[in-house]
Amino acid sequence: MDKHVPYKPPESGLSPQTTDPNEDTSMLMAQLMATHCYHSDPDESLNEHIEQQISHSFNIAESKYDLVPLEHVAKQQQHLNGKQQNDLYNVIKDFEPLFNGNLVRSGKLGPFKGPKAHLELTPEAKPFQNRPYSVPKSHEAVFKKTIDEMVQWGILEKCGPMDYLSPTFIVPKKDGRVRFVSDFWQLNKMIKRKVWLLPIIQDILKKRNGYKYFTKLDLSMFFYTFEMDEALKDLCGIVTPFGNYRYMRLPMGFKQSPDIAQAHIEQLLADFEEADVYIDNVGIFSNNWNSHMDSLRKILRILQDHGFTCNPLKCEFCVQETDWLGYWLMPTGIKPWKKKINAILRLKPSKSV
Repeated sequence: MDKHVPYKPPESGLSPQTTDPNEDTSMLMAQLMATHCYHSDPDESLNEHIEQQISHSFNIAESKYDLVPLEHVAKQQQHLNGKQQNDLYNVIKDFEPLFNGNLVRSGKLGPFKGPKAHLELTPEAKPFQNRPYSVPKSHEAVFKKTIDEMVQWGILEKCGPMDYLSPTFIVPKKDGRVRFVSDFWQLNKMIKRKVWLLPIIQDILKKRNGYKYFTKLDLSMFFYTFEMDEALKDLCGIVTPFGNYRYMRLPMGFKQSPDIAQAHIEQLLADFEEADVYIDNVGIFSNNWNSHMDSLRKILRILQDHGFTCNPLKCEFCVQETDWLGYWLMPTGIKPWKKKINAILRLKPSKSV
């Protein structure tokens, strides 16, 4: 096993607990990981201190994925009249597998109907093996259940000894559930990246003035939809307190994942001038109702036929203004998103020079 990086204390210390116990946990975990202080360290008192900090900073809950009645989704669009709600329902009801997905119905996610991801290493690449990060006792059950679910869904596979092992941890989301994070910093340095540039957000926003209807689709567990070939799976091994696993699907935190995923989704929707795509966000813009329903139906068909899943509760249908790619979008243009402004206003003055 490679020796881990020695502990270096953070310059500004750990983040204090906030009014909302979930609010700053991602920052706390990022600080811990960035300073390499949260892992199997000879100084057990240090680990105990860190575990206490994290345990008191957030509460986590199990992930739940339930069937969502699409008729209810349509009726929730209170900005639409009765006929429009009915029209919308008549479109989305034909795509039950897309919105409620194989994950809910059969326990499997995707997969994408297309080529499997393949990558090559740089000539100087060498195998590495890390020790698992420590996990607070209070979070072990949720961590293990998350891993078991990902195995069931076809995202992870239990395995034996591996040449490449990256550490993994969990971070809470704002809704109390957890995000599964693998630390691929070593592997990322060894990959021959094949670049597919992400669109420039400002370019996307500037070309959409004057629309009348906008639908925003949220693609669930987007990277996990894409399968990898055997060689890439063997590079994406992870070590946990519960043993070794390897990814079967594109992981988050892997530097090539955005390139591969963006390339596929852009190519699928390249013929739709009314659609914009940024990673797992698909936007559909139209100037009249009938064309919007027609475009929505065609795009939903392509997404469903290629193995994607949408979260209907995170989608917004046929609106005139909403948040989009970090801004507040309106037919007349964009303005700063109030949520982002409030986040800046909540920042405390720096206490260090």
